[in-house]
Amino acid sequence: MDSQMNAPWSNCSIGYSCVKLFPPPMHTVPHSGEAQHRTSPGVEGRGRMKRGVQHRSNGRSARKTRPGSESGFEVAHDFGPAAESARHFDPARRGYTWGMIRFTLLSFLLAALLLAALTGCSRMRFVVDLVPADDGLTETVVHEDDDARWRSPKVALIDVTGLIADVRRPGLLTRGVNPVAEYVESLRRAEDDSRVKAIIVRINSPGGTVTASDVVYRETVRFRERSGKPVVVLMGDVAASGGYYLACAADRIVAHPTTVTGSIGVIMQTFNFSEGMRRIGIHADAIVSGEKKAAGSPFEPMEPEHRALLQNMVNEFYDNFITTVTTNRTGLSDEQINTITDGRVVTGRQAHELGLIDEVGDLYTAFDTAKELAGLPAARLVKYHRALQHVGSAYAESPTGSSSTQLNLMQLNLDGAAMHDQPNFFYLWDPTIFSAVR
Repeated sequence: MDSQMNAPWSNCSIGYSCVKLFPPPMHTVPHSGEAQHRTSPGVEGRGRMKRGVQHRSNGRSARKTRPGSESGFEVAHDFGPAAESARHFDPARRGYTWGMIRFTLLSFLLAALLLAALTGCSRMRFVVDLVPADDGLTETVVHEDDDARWRSPKVALIDVTGLIADVRRPGLLTRGVNPVAEYVESLRRAEDDSRVKAIIVRINSPGGTVTASDVVYRETVRFRERSGKPVVVLMGDVAASGGYYLACAADRIVAHPTTVTGSIGVIMQTFNFSEGMRRIGIHADAIVSGEKKAAGSPFEPMEPEHRALLQNMVNEFYDNFITTVTTNRTGLSDEQINTITDGRVVTGRQAHELGLIDEVGDLYTAFDTAKELAGLPAARLVKYHRALQHVGSAYAESPTGSSSTQLNLMQLNLDGAAMHDQPNFFYLWDPTIFSAVR
């Protein structure tokens, strides 16, 4: 009966915590068989054992003799597997492990909240880009006709947003994108997809460098010639200068009534710091190989022959722009050409009246026009984008950024390296960068 008492430490299933916090008392019984024993304080007779009586705990004998004991006292308790595992478990290690896990999770959460606050994003993903990787372009259906099916023909929507320049635009924690390279990649995907029967190029750009604008124009013309698929341009907020240059490659041009377009012309912006430098005692000398090598230098006044040299280049690029317009916009009179090529900007409605565009409308107008040119009764509109970009509708933000990025302190447009780290010629309408230096 004594061996069956309800001692909390006599059950081998007791967890490690109980063993650690409430170590059981050691009950011993002398070999003399006398009723001498030690018990827990305040508990009379608990754990009593006589010599020769075995205390069973989970089928295991608790009869042990303490080494070195002459009297042969017997240990009255054995905890079985629970005690054995407890002897090999370090609680400090468990606490350290869970502490590190909590610290890591908390650090990640704080970093996520900080990044969300900096970028103004609520829906975002984190990608650890340890090595350069190509996530490629994917497509998302953003609109479809009521009678369209899963295997219905597709019309691809390709965005051209921001400055058209053959440079990589840096982004927050990203390597950025090259708008020219991404546009050409989109054309290749549309050309290789046999289910894509037409494309819509949506332009929201004030233009760009002369060469980059010409590159995207020529690539669009080649796409039409190789694939035979019609191209429809949809103008957004701004499709001016180089943006209109690109639009000339399309079969049809659709513009919103509030679109700003036009600005047919060329500009090269130069700066002259020589007067300000002279006032503070700074003088710059350039060692050149020819008298025209430093033409356009901001550290010395513009010489007449230097100006004439640069003006000839501007005129050549301007003539190329006019030729591109007249080749693709047939039927324009000389008076209309003189009006639209003086550098002015016009609205979408005015552009329609002047013959610069074919139709005033919106995205769905452009979609219907693309289906008409491709002979499609029904189709699905798909938008090309990077795999990690969320696209919930056709108006999802383009990954290439906004049409302009201003440093408001000086009202300078610094969208893209081509604007500030090298001189260049531009098919560009952006009065903010030029007004500050007049």
